[in-house]
Order: sequence, then C-alpha cells, then structure tokens
Amino acid sequence: MAGTPVLVGEKYSLLARREVCLGNLTPREWGDRRLRRDDERPMVFAHVCGDELVPAVTRRACGDRVRHEDLTPRPRAPGWTVGGPAAV
Repeated sequence: MAGTPVLVGEKYSLLARREVCLGNLTPREWGDRRLRRDDERPMVFAHVCGDELVPAVTRRACGDRVRHEDLTPRPRAPGWTVGGPAAV
C-alpha cells in the first residue's frame, strides 16, 4: 500500500520499538501522576544512574524545559492557520 512504512530487518524493528517506547513515556507518566496514587503505579523505569525516570520535554538547542506558555505556533504549510487548515 502506498504511504505504508515498510519495516526492513531486525535493526529497523528494534529502532522503531525504542522510539515508540520513548515517545510513550511522557503521556504514561502524566496518566500515572494524574490518575493513580504513587503506590498504585504498575511500572516505573529506572535510569542507568539508579534513580527513577521522570520524563521531561526539553529543547535540544538550549536545554530549557518546554512549557506550553513558552510556545508560539507558526503555520508553515500553505493554507494553514493557527486553527488548522483554512476553510476552502
């Protein structure tokens, strides 16, 4: 099918699993923090340093933690506005 990614080989499959895992850590942590008591969390991850992982989104360029109030959307695609695609 056109547009469907093709997984080729074990190396690509392992890379995909790692990226998906990292991408899921932040929403998982949010859910655990909002919906569960600390003693109810079914799984925690330990970092190589030994401490429990608490994910945070940071900017690669400056290292600052990303906060919603610091973001400004800038549409780049033709016909898009901050609210999404412009009415046709």
